Amino acid sequence: MKIFLLKPSVEIPAVNLKIDRIKAILNKSGNIVVEQGLSKYFFSQIIAEKPDVVFNLASIFEWEKTIHIPAILEIAAVRYTGSGFLALSLSRNPTKLLPLFEKSGVRLSPYKVLPAAQAVSTHSLRFPLDLCRDGNPDKIYLADEQALINALEKLPQEEQLTLREHLQEKIQSVFILDSTVLPNSTAPALLPPALTTYRLLEARGLMRLDFTISIEPVLVNINAAPDPLEEVFLKAASSAGWDEQKIIQTIIEHAGRD
Repeated sequence: MKIFLLKPSVEIPAVNLKIDRIKAILNKSGNIVVEQGLSKYFFSQIIAEKPDVVFNLASIFEWEKTIHIPAILEIAAVRYTGSGFLALSLSRNPTKLLPLFEKSGVRLSPYKVLPAAQAVSTHSLRFPLDLCRDGNPDKIYLADEQALINALEKLPQEEQLTLREHLQEKIQSVFILDSTVLPNSTAPALLPPALTTYRLLEARGLMRLDFTISIEPVLVNINAAPDPLEEVFLKAASSAGWDEQKIIQTIIEHAGRD
């Protein structure tokens, strides 16, 4: 199988080591691997190379602009790993994502979506809070109202923000790789909200979901394009007897499938 390894445009040593590991695993399985950095030429490169599968590492290891890669790959009519445009874009836009979850019965911590100009006077939430912005991977932790005022001074007053109560409970990470939920020891109470979230976003391939594990599980974070070699996931996968070879092979097998 010919696999096009689509890498991020930014060179980071730790990321490069993981990419080299993924390439070695693919080569070990007898695949022909073609590396290509993310650039304005990657569409023409894909057309020229005619790969069987595009391993979309760019959307995993680079945040900015990578939500559009699946749309371009679909135009090119090639199979690719990971989720499509809908899952990637929604997961990075909390002002759209959280109301969608709420209407679908996925339990969340209390939150408000409102313009920055009204955030101090109308939020009615309990501190500490997390301030989340569309298209920004970093949450801003707010211990009190003064911290909120200080944060808002740096933001456009018309921008729609999400304020969400910061939960202190212990977090459990759940991974879904197509129909498989990992780790094997995942509490039964986490399965319905995890699978609902996965299907609601029309996710594909690997997704990470973080829940509180108090009386009722609360979804606190999702990653629609997680690192398949991160230690937390490797530990979860090992509970099912999966090693790195099995993980990468499964991702490739399910590329481009609904």
